Amino acid sequence: MPILLILGLLFTCSVHANSPYQNATSVGIIVKNEWHDSDTITGVGIEAMGYFNQSPFGFSVSSALGVADVRVKDRQRKESYATLDTGIKVGYFADVFVYGEVGLDLFEMLFYDLSRSHRVAYNDGFYLDTDDKPRNNSIDGYIGVGAGINVEPFKVEVFTRYRQIDSEDWEAQNSIFSGVQVSMMF
Repeated sequence: MPILLILGLLFTCSVHANSPYQNATSVGIIVKNEWHDSDTITGVGIEAMGYFNQSPFGFSVSSALGVADVRVKDRQRKESYATLDTGIKVGYFADVFVYGEVGLDLFEMLFYDLSRSHRVAYNDGFYLDTDDKPRNNSIDGYIGVGAGINVEPFKVEVFTRYRQIDSEDWEAQNSIFSGVQVSMMF
C-alpha cells in the first residue's frame, strides 16, 4: 500500500507539474497539529497537489507520520500511539481555499490483522480460536472540512475533523478534532 501512495504522488506531480494555473509547486512538506481538550494528534509528512483542467479546482494527497495522545472513554487514562494519517482533499485551491477531506490511519490498516490477539487451544489435532470476545477495533478514519490561505511557497490552513478512534480494548472519548496545518510547497 505505501508503494501505491508513492506512485500516486509521483503521478500527480508529473501530470500537473507544467500546469499554467500553478507553476510546478505541487509537492510539499507539511506539519500539522490537531486537538480536542487535552487530546492531541501531531504529525509531519508530505503532500502532493493536482488541479482539474488547469483551474483552481483540484485535489491533494497527503501522508503524515505522527503521534496521537487521546483520552479513553473511561476518563481514567490516556492512550498514546503512532499514526500514519493518509488522506485525500478535494476543493477550490486558489490564494484562499476551501476543501473537504477523507482519510485513514494507514498504520492501523497495514497492521490490522497482526494486532488481533487470539487464544489458541490444541484439541484432537486441530487448532481452535477460543477467544469469543467481540472485537471493536475498526480501522481509524476521519472526514473533515478545512480552509486556508496560500502565499507561495507557504500554505496555512485550519480544519475540523470527525475522527473514529478505537482499539480492541478502548475507544476514544472525543471524536471531533480541530487543527492547523502549515505546508511549504516546492
